[in-house]
Parts: sequence; C-alpha cells; structure tokens
Amino acid sequence: MTHPTRAPSVGRRLILGALPAAAVLAACGDVGGEIVVDLEWPIAQLPRAAIGFTATTFADVPGPVVGNPRDLAALGALGAGAVRIHLAPRDGAVVSGARGGDRSIPAERWLRAYGELGLRPTVVVDLDRDAALAVLDAVRPYGVRRFVLGNEMDAHSRADVGDAGYVRRFREIAAAMRRVDPHLEIGGPATAHYEGLNDPLLRGLLDAPPAQRVSFVDFHAYGAGEGETATPESALRYGPWLDALRERVADPSVGLQVGEFNLNWADEPQNNTQAQTVWVATALATILSRGAVAFQYGDRSAAMGLTSDGVPMPSYWGIAMLTGAGLFRGIGTRMVAVHNPDPDVAAFASAADPAVVLAHPGGRERAVRVRLRGYGGGSAHVWRSTAGRPELIVVRPVTDQLELTLPPVSVTTVVLDP
Repeated sequence: MTHPTRAPSVGRRLILGALPAAAVLAACGDVGGEIVVDLEWPIAQLPRAAIGFTATTFADVPGPVVGNPRDLAALGALGAGAVRIHLAPRDGAVVSGARGGDRSIPAERWLRAYGELGLRPTVVVDLDRDAALAVLDAVRPYGVRRFVLGNEMDAHSRADVGDAGYVRRFREIAAAMRRVDPHLEIGGPATAHYEGLNDPLLRGLLDAPPAQRVSFVDFHAYGAGEGETATPESALRYGPWLDALRERVADPSVGLQVGEFNLNWADEPQNNTQAQTVWVATALATILSRGAVAFQYGDRSAAMGLTSDGVPMPSYWGIAMLTGAGLFRGIGTRMVAVHNPDPDVAAFASAADPAVVLAHPGGRERAVRVRLRGYGGGSAHVWRSTAGRPELIVVRPVTDQLELTLPPVSVTTVVLDP
C-alpha cells in the first residue's frame, strides 16, 4: 500500500452517471424528492466473492490473524466472500510478500485459515517470472486460480519498471503461468490510484494474445490520507471511475476490481469513528453497483483494520451493513436501479433477497420516502448503525412505500421479506 501521488480531490457536487446508477448524491443544494427503487431493473450481478478484504499479514499485538481465534471468528462472521493476500518466495519458502508482513508463517497456513472461513483467495505476486511461478506452485493445492501481478507498480513488488516495462513483464509472466494452468484469472496493474490507468498501459494489457491478456483490471483508491480529510463524496467517486473504465475496456469478459479501498490510507483521526462505517458502506455499495470486485484494506491494520483481537472496528460494520454479518440477511445477488434525487442520502438496493441500504453522512436527521417498484408487499426489518454494531429498530408491514427518519452519520439497511 503505497501512495506516490495524491489523487485529485472531488468537487463539491458529484453525480454518479445516468440511470441505471445505484445512487445519485449531490453535495450541495436541497434537492429532496422521492427515492425510487426498481426491484425489476437489475444493473449488476453480485456474487459473494465480490466482497472481500486484504490480508495484511501484519504480526502486531496480539499476533498475526491466523494465530488468533478471536480475529478469525470475527472475520468468519462478517460474511465476506474473498480475501486478497500478497505472497512471495523468501529464503526457500513462500511467505507473506507484503511490506511489514510476518514472514515466519508459510503460505499454506494463511490459505488454509482463510479457506476454512469460506473465502476465495486472490494472490498478489511480485512482477517477476520466477517468483510468480514459485508462488503458483505453492498455492495450487489450495485451489488458488486468481492472481494479481505486482502491487501499485512499486519497488517492493518489483513492479517499478514503468508502463512499457510493466506490460512487457505482465505478458511474459501471464503466459508462463497459463502454461501451467490455462484457466487462471490474472489481473493488474493494481495502480495506486485510478489516474494511474493511462491509455498506453491499459491498451497494452488488453490488446494482447489470450495467454498474455489481462483477465481483470485492478486499481486502488482511498478517500484521502496524509492529513487530508476524506469527504463523504469521495466514497462515491468509484462510480464514475468504474463507469469510465468499463467504457475504456469495452469488453464485458474483462472484469473490474478495486483491489484496495478504505476511508484513509493511513491512520488519520477520521478512522475508528462512525464516519468510517458510513464511508465504507457507501464505497462498497458503489463499487458493487458497477459489477466490480471490492477488497477493503485490511483485516488487521490499526484503526484501518476490520478487527482488533476479535473486536470489530468501524470498517467491519460498514461491510456488515451489506453482508448482515450473521445479524440479518444481507443484500441479494443482484444490484438494482435506484433513482435518488436526495442530496443528503446515498441509496442502493438489491433484488433476489431484496434489501435497501441508505447511508446518511450528514449531521442532521433526514426524513426519506422510498418507493418500491416490483415489490409485492410484506414486512420490512429495519437495521441501523449509528455507533458501530447495527441494531434492529423496527419490523413493520410494508406495501410499496417506506417512510424513515435517518439519524445523523448513520447507515440503515431495510431487509424486505414477502
């Protein structure tokens, strides 16, 4: 996780594309109006493995995650479906390749532990042919079929070779790995921010023979860092970025991935607050509404992390407002269109297990009305996070309309049952 340049700040007004976008949020002006959820208008599939987190592999107190049953229990309860981990050969063994990672633990222990939680692994490897093949050989017994070559084009992952050098090495390594297993999914370039995906780099990865071609395009992006305050709007910029990237890729068979995201890329004062819960829920839902894979950073990383000795942190509860974390049924397997003219609320919804997620980062209560197109009536279970762990607020009958009052700095998930 390196950030050589700061991504440009977002303006005070941000519109997330035209419908079917999953949310529209303006940062100024009192637009108001009715939020309309169209449960019959799917805009993205949502496999369980689209929601993931990074295994930081740090060995801080009270020891690495794989040796802490409390952390593992919390991560297992979260309901995520994927884990991202950097592995590399070091001193004759394949261990953590992450900067600051615990290299005393072999790769198989990490993969076994996360596999027992039902998480699909995506393995980051150094941009080096021999290193990548050594990792591939070590992880194949654990069913790993998904890889990213290099990390943020940095020296630590041997990827600081410039755009042309990255493309050349990517093609060489991808072809070598696919000679071992032609069915591997191999992604890149995992730039530190969206702006790093310039056209020559992107076209070089896409305009290649099948064995050398990128399977999915990966980039990282955080709300802010280095003392800069992350705004609520920054959680929504993944929408226009992914919309633009999908147009640039122009091939539905190529996946999109946000390989790292969080409120900040360092331990800023905003971390470990309810604002982080709201931001993470909003960013995750925005990414998923574009059909992309999302990896929060990371499972153990001080106030940026998901758990601390088994105690869920604010980022954890942001993800939980979509997965349910064993407290309630999470969002369904299809994201659906939402028309949202409200300037103070980000709104998302799913079908096939219908649910509505409403994120309100503002400092005052907000009354909202939600119309449910295509819902035949039933009951609404209203879960809300205002201070971390969500609580069941009310269960009430509903036909085709909901009226709710959203507290300041809150996330509300409405689970709809027949």
